[in-house]
Amino acid sequence: MALGILSPLKWLKTLVVLAMLGGTCWLLAGTNPGNDDFGAYMRKQFVEAADRQDEGTFGGLGQRVAALAVELESSANVRRHNWYLFSIYDYQGVASMGRQHRYLGMAGRFWLLSGK
Repeated sequence: MALGILSPLKWLKTLVVLAMLGGTCWLLAGTNPGNDDFGAYMRKQFVEAADRQDEGTFGGLGQRVAALAVELESSANVRRHNWYLFSIYDYQGVASMGRQHRYLGMAGRFWLLSGK
């Protein structure tokens, strides 16, 4: 066998590995969450935190206040770093007492990387 020529089995293995890598990249790029997704995630986090503190007082006033707070500050205080397969979100707002939080957004989900 000459150098540089792969056997049919090696070609098949290489093709399968490349197809799997390409498929994984395509899937991650297609499910990379955007700014609207992050806003919805933050709204949900604030509402859940308000529910834990509220526990039914004032007819869910905490939920409405939390949703309003997120609407007012989420777009202005979020910086997205788009890496196409995933995104890193830096968030700093009034509700976080000025601390910066960093989130990883990938495959339609978010994970807190630093903060709190």
